[in-house]
Amino acid sequence: MFPESKDHLGSGGELQVYLDAESHPQAKASFAKFTLGVGGELPVHRHDKTEEIAYILSGEGAVISIDDAGGQFQVLISAGYVWYNPPGVWHGLKNTGSEPLSMVFATIPNEKKGLLSFFRRVCVGPGKEGTPLSQEGFERIGSEHDLILRGSTAPQHEPGGVR
Repeated sequence: MFPESKDHLGSGGELQVYLDAESHPQAKASFAKFTLGVGGELPVHRHDKTEEIAYILSGEGAVISIDDAGGQFQVLISAGYVWYNPPGVWHGLKNTGSEPLSMVFATIPNEKKGLLSFFRRVCVGPGKEGTPLSQEGFERIGSEHDLILRGSTAPQHEPGGVR
């Protein structure tokens, strides 16, 4: 589960990792299931090296994207929707429905300091009590694992840059 925080950095999420650099270091992609609780939201962020492909299993939500000119737009998503996000694109996710928003997703590349290793760092195990992360803590851990928050004060790298 994701810890709650007053800054709404992640809320009521549940993650099941099926394949990542820890379990399958030879794999080119990682694969997981993510469920975002009612009212939950992942803040606008980008990944400099990681591309994401998600298939929505259930629930309703919105993907927030920001184009190169800074324009923000939303795409409504629900069961059966496939969402692709290339590296370097600002995006966020929110659950707009009355039930959990559930998806399976792949991330490419599968790296030890990639997106799923970020989730492993900020999540707590089943039945364990989470501690809210400050925005600074979230940003620091994110920047170490290819997740840069929009407006972050953490060190940033240009898309495609060497890390």
